[in-house]
Amino acid sequence: MENKNIIEEEEVKELIRWFKGRELPQEYQLDDATRFPNFPWTVETLCDQALLYHKNPTFFNTVRLLRRLKESLCNDGESPGATGLPQ
Repeated sequence: MENKNIIEEEEVKELIRWFKGRELPQEYQLDDATRFPNFPWTVETLCDQALLYHKNPTFFNTVRLLRRLKESLCNDGESPGATGLPQ
């Protein structure tokens, strides 16, 4: 039986590659209650945590947040290979 509470290292590395290949805005508003005033630093920190602790269930929300941020950035109009993001 496959354990659905496992986050594979390759998935984390793919998320990191996706974020590293972009010029991120200095600030980002994910939703009405979630604002990142230093977004590039936040993403870098989340990526570091995800890579180090992806096997620890306590840190699964780190990967979930990175997935959510990626989805939000894509929905804000970023096209594959774009160098900037709308603010």
